[in-house]
Amino acid sequence: MKIKQILLLGFLSLTLACKYSVSQKNKTSDHKSAKEITNRFYNCLSSNNRIELYGLFGQTPKFTKSQIKNILDLTLNTVDTKYGKIKSRKIQSIETNVSEREINGGVYDVTFEVIRENKRCIDTFKLTRQSGEVKIMDYFVTPA
Repeated sequence: MKIKQILLLGFLSLTLACKYSVSQKNKTSDHKSAKEITNRFYNCLSSNNRIELYGLFGQTPKFTKSQIKNILDLTLNTVDTKYGKIKSRKIQSIETNVSEREINGGVYDVTFEVIRENKRCIDTFKLTRQSGEVKIMDYFVTPA
């Protein structure tokens, strides 16, 4: 009987000590956040507001802010030269998986079909939440 009580007490202690995190997939509010950030990205792109555009990107341990800025400038200039300016775009898919209890984390994948002057492309965004804000972590342009 004493062993059962000790085991029960141990089990309860472990259970209460665990951090529970409720992860939700494809929640409407997360889709809205992802759309807002990607729309801001395209608005900054069309108005050539690179300063605001840089602010949409999150921090990464791999690169400094200056390196991120340089990589982004190189990518955007190459895409514009090779495929042309954006004529139209539409969302193809949004998938989210976000933990409600954590300020950082969560995964947002957004894909757009983008019609450019010279080529139809697929733009893919990988976003995450940093300090409560959704930030772009990766941006890929693939000719379709």
